[in-house]
Amino acid sequence: MIIEFFILAIVQYTLNIIKFFNNNFTNDESRKLYMFLSTFVVVGFLSWRLAFVFDWNDFENFSGMLVLTWMFLTPLLIFQSLWISWFDSKNKIKKQDLID
Repeated sequence: MIIEFFILAIVQYTLNIIKFFNNNFTNDESRKLYMFLSTFVVVGFLSWRLAFVFDWNDFENFSGMLVLTWMFLTPLLIFQSLWISWFDSKNKIKKQDLID
């Protein structure tokens, strides 16, 4: 189940990066906040994993704080991504109605 969660998170993060840099999607404050927070989580997680590989003892002081922020940010980011996707589909329907 943990592996499936990380696979879904990687796919979701990748799709949102593509949408962020695509001109067909609006870059409102919600998407910018999502990109900032999700990048913080991804960079923090990769740093945390590298700390084990390279035995960075100073990083242990921050690891507890990182895990705590992940616990709060992960559900928030999931709902934020769903909200952004819903808003994108709503805008797509509006554009399609204007074309028809």
